[in-house]
Amino acid sequence: MDEPQPPQRRSLHILRTALLVLTIFLIAAVVVWVADGSGGGGDEETAAPASPTAPRVVSPDELREAPAASKPAIYWAGERPGAALELSEPGEGRAYVRYLAGDSEAGDPKPTSSRSVRTASRMPTKT
Repeated sequence: MDEPQPPQRRSLHILRTALLVLTIFLIAAVVVWVADGSGGGGDEETAAPASPTAPRVVSPDELREAPAASKPAIYWAGERPGAALELSEPGEGRAYVRYLAGDSEAGDPKPTSSRSVRTASRMPTKT
């Protein structure tokens, strides 16, 4: 027959078992975290631009092609006769489109009229 274990030995056995279970749990959690993309490097397709870009005047074609180069998509209201399009990307996945009227220049903090400002934003794409 088995003799009862002394209390110290039994406590040590319970502690070892608990540490083994905890270690297995932590390893499994890290594997799941890395496997689902939460850990490690970012997904290159959906990562936000690394650094902000200065406001610049773009053509409608350049604005249409911008989402292909840096996902997610940029939504904007379309062309406006007589207005230039300004695109600024301050970072963190944000993008702004502004219609410049008159002699306004890209990056000008004061638009020529309150109607010349429209914003657009990048919407996250579901993968």
